[in-house]
Amino acid sequence: MGAGTGARAGAATRVRLAGAVCGVAALALAAGCGDAPVRQSTPQDTLQRREAVAAAWEGSAALARWREDQRLGLNPPIVMERAEPPITPLGISGRRTVPLIGHSALTGDVASFNVIAGHGNCDAGVAVDVLEGAGTVVLAGRILVRTDLKPDAKCTGAMRRATVAVTLSRPVGDRILLDAASGEPLEFRDTAD
Repeated sequence: MGAGTGARAGAATRVRLAGAVCGVAALALAAGCGDAPVRQSTPQDTLQRREAVAAAWEGSAALARWREDQRLGLNPPIVMERAEPPITPLGISGRRTVPLIGHSALTGDVASFNVIAGHGNCDAGVAVDVLEGAGTVVLAGRILVRTDLKPDAKCTGAMRRATVAVTLSRPVGDRILLDAASGEPLEFRDTAD
């Protein structure tokens, strides 16, 4: 096995595990339903992580490889097999920023698109906070807490899917859309699925 083969296999495993992390994080978030007291989340809660992801990707080798893949018309997740992500994913305990599932920005000429996110069945929903940079758009999922739940509320831990509209200050262009929780490129997904 060549030196590059192990790195590619590790990156491919991370990509496959990203979907599992979304489900586990949603379950961990939902499991906390009914705990009192509760504070509504704000965009400030995700700002530090959004800034860290943007700083790690701007000017990185991974961003250069992602742009080259785009130029060649390759599927964007291939970048994860060609370069290590420049930042590690948040652990499940990072409850302020939750993993996203995908986006609907099929082309770079759009400034408005949808982001798919998951949340627990006792949550009010999900908000998506945005940090735009020269080469990146970092998207952070943030759980909207129901403040009307009683401490003994029964929550099943079932994940619900939400579609959240996002509008940027300018079209996506050649910028990479990044999930703040995983620190990796957010994949295109048809929001009608």
